Amino acid sequence: MKNKDNPQRTVTGILIPEKWDDKENVIGVSIQAFDENEYIVKSYQPGNNVFDFINEKVKVTGCVLKISNGKFTIDVNRFEVLDN
Repeated sequence: MKNKDNPQRTVTGILIPEKWDDKENVIGVSIQAFDENEYIVKSYQPGNNVFDFINEKVKVTGCVLKISNGKFTIDVNRFEVLDN
C-alpha cells in the first residue's frame, strides 16, 4: 500500500556526498537531481553500497518527503547506476 503523503517517485541525477564524519569520511549522500532539487538519501536497500557510486549518474525510486529547508529526503527501494 502506498502512502499518499510520501508518494513513490523516480529521481535521476548525480549522487554527491552530503554528510561527513570527523575524519572526513563520507557518511551520507544526496542526489542532485535533474529537476533542480536535492534529495537526501535517508535509507537504501542493504547490499547496495551507494558510496561506491559517488559522482555517478543514478536513477532511484522511493518514498519522498519534503523537509523544512526546501530539500527532500528519499527512502530508496530501487537504485540504478546509469551510463554517462
